[in-house]
Amino acid sequence: MLATTEPNSHPFVLRIESVVLVALSEAEKDALAALPMHVAEYDTYQDIASEHDRPGRAFAVLSGIVFSYKATQEGGRQIMAYHVAGDVPDFQSMHLEVLDFSLAAATPCRVGFVPHDTLRALCHTYPRLGDAFWRTTRIDGALAREWLLNIGQREAYPRLAHLFCELITRLKAVGLAHGRSCALPLSQAVLADAMRHDGPARHHTGFAGSDPRKGARSEAADALVFL
Repeated sequence: MLATTEPNSHPFVLRIESVVLVALSEAEKDALAALPMHVAEYDTYQDIASEHDRPGRAFAVLSGIVFSYKATQEGGRQIMAYHVAGDVPDFQSMHLEVLDFSLAAATPCRVGFVPHDTLRALCHTYPRLGDAFWRTTRIDGALAREWLLNIGQREAYPRLAHLFCELITRLKAVGLAHGRSCALPLSQAVLADAMRHDGPARHHTGFAGSDPRKGARSEAADALVFL
């Protein structure tokens, strides 16, 4: 079951509630809360799912921050999205035989794995939850298009500003940000690989582009972001 017995305060339930067009019923909330989850903990930079995996389960982020990424044969990494508590970064794995991207921990995190068959049964019993899950993937697609514009066309400062605005808005939706500030314990390497650390972006952000496998961390790893 979910890590808390109170559905109304759990990030996963709050995340689904934040995207539905009509409020969830108590039965739907209880069904989400009753999902059987295998909870696991991951350290920073540890892979949770890898490209070319054939998963039989999806996972919800319970705490911490996860990122999805692709890597070149030469070892270059492009982070394509951050996933906060309440997100299910690999919903699409229910419909993909083979993953075409990887997922790793950006910070120490806890995730809850749910078998695909269990999610399919939930969607069959509660069709509105299936619609909500599908809607989350469409929102993720919209965010991906904004990231493409952000990285491709904006200068360093606006690029970071858009990223911080996105994260604080998403954290607010699950009760993890208040007012105009939030904790953002991300390393410089993780931010650099998301925001393209070459050229002007590298200069303005101060990112060294350190090899994450060597454990490089930002000096302000537990910094608060204020907007």
